Amino acid sequence: MGSPKIPVEGLDSLPISPALRECARNLKTHVFAEPEVSIAKPPPQLPIGRLGAVLILLYEREGIIRVLLTTRSKNLRSHPGQVALPGGKSDPADGTPFGTALREANEEVNLPLDSPHVHLLRTLPPFASLYKIIVTPVVALLSDLSVLETLVPNEGEVDDIFDHPLEAFLDPSIMGLDPKLSKRNTPQWVYPEEFHNFSDNPYNGHPYRNHRFRSTSTPIKGLTSSILILVAETALGRLVKFEKFSENQLPKDKDIQIILEEAAMRTGTHQIDGPSESQTPDIAIS
Repeated sequence: MGSPKIPVEGLDSLPISPALRECARNLKTHVFAEPEVSIAKPPPQLPIGRLGAVLILLYEREGIIRVLLTTRSKNLRSHPGQVALPGGKSDPADGTPFGTALREANEEVNLPLDSPHVHLLRTLPPFASLYKIIVTPVVALLSDLSVLETLVPNEGEVDDIFDHPLEAFLDPSIMGLDPKLSKRNTPQWVYPEEFHNFSDNPYNGHPYRNHRFRSTSTPIKGLTSSILILVAETALGRLVKFEKFSENQLPKDKDIQIILEEAAMRTGTHQIDGPSESQTPDIAIS
């Protein structure tokens, strides 16, 4: 499903700008210390329904590198109206996180499964969701913006399709230049800060910093914001202009380890700490 991963040397042949090519090269060559979690060979103690993937589709429009996002339907029973990356829980037929991310993007926004203009780069180290699903980010490039014109939100799942500047996850103030930015003191942005807000929430017995970014839709927050901070820092080669983690926050690989240890303790009981598999319809952290 989808195009094969493009090698580093193949980036030079893509019809993309030097800036996007540099971002892609940075993402492609960066070495992460954290291990991957494969759905092809999942940990034996973890049901495949506890694995998921999201698609980070990067492209350049009007000289700005952007990432594709959606606003979840207000009719959904979990996280209604919140911003998300296309993605969801894995299915054995997906084979890889690439398969999961592309299938979900096709279902949610009609992204073609085998488009020659969607170029898979790599997976990133996994993240842990609120419901203790292990989520693998899949990074891809879009080399032809006409594909965006074919995207259609899946009625009942997605209310809106939009994008956000990747750099705004490093410096949120650049959103002040966007005339479509959500209005302050409205349901779309209720926080006193102008562009970026955070709170430290308990997770796995330790504080977790939930970043919220003002957008042209509702706030980008939780799992989505954590993933995109990592993507922005890696792609652009710069660090954020704010405190990224709370004091005593666990590294994300420790969160993964805790999920696996809890699952191992419950092997054979059909119960993992937290809601049952049937009660975890998505992979968002709010």
